[in-house]
Amino acid sequence: EETYGEKPIIYTYYHYYKDFLKGHFDDYPLWLANYNDVPQPSPNDDWDFWQFTENGIVYGINTKVDVDIYNGSLWSLKRMTLD
Repeated sequence: EETYGEKPIIYTYYHYYKDFLKGHFDDYPLWLANYNDVPQPSPNDDWDFWQFTENGIVYGINTKVDVDIYNGSLWSLKRMTLD
């Protein structure tokens, strides 16, 4: 935060967030990985990114890739990036 003047994104698995982090880093952007047996995050949940699979397919890439959803507008995503 001090170096870039921005809060880092918290990346964690859903259960770890729910059990240990929820309520402690509410002012930080949240990137949840949630693949299997738990319900998907709701749009009303306090997450910014949801990584929902590690088995995505992208033309030109020979291995499976992670696939994510952003819970916001293009404008808010641009504001989250460093210039």
